[in-house]
Amino acid sequence: MSEPTGKQIIGRSPPWEPGRGDDFDNRSDTALAASEIVDVEWLPHRLLVAVYSSLDDEDRGGFILALRAENNEGQSFLPHCVRTPDGCELHLAGDAEARAFVQALEALLPSLKAICRL
Repeated sequence: MSEPTGKQIIGRSPPWEPGRGDDFDNRSDTALAASEIVDVEWLPHRLLVAVYSSLDDEDRGGFILALRAENNEGQSFLPHCVRTPDGCELHLAGDAEARAFVQALEALLPSLKAICRL
């Protein structure tokens, strides 16, 4: 495992009382566990998907999945995350962008399984 990255896993808990907002909590420091770069079909950029693994375990364990478009000059869509009341949604617009994400995810699946002890 590499050195801490400065990225922290954030835990989001539902409101404990009616009318109160969600609770956010920095749970653990992370280290880069794996990354994959995939060329996006017919576009001049690549998609970087990185997994940052918690340096703790149990309720402070887990991982961060980071997505970043490299060399993007406005010719494709960027990954987008939408917060919902009970979680979040990852939006990947465009067939080529979505395929690149799935290719990267397939390559990273063994690392994700190891982090989750599957």
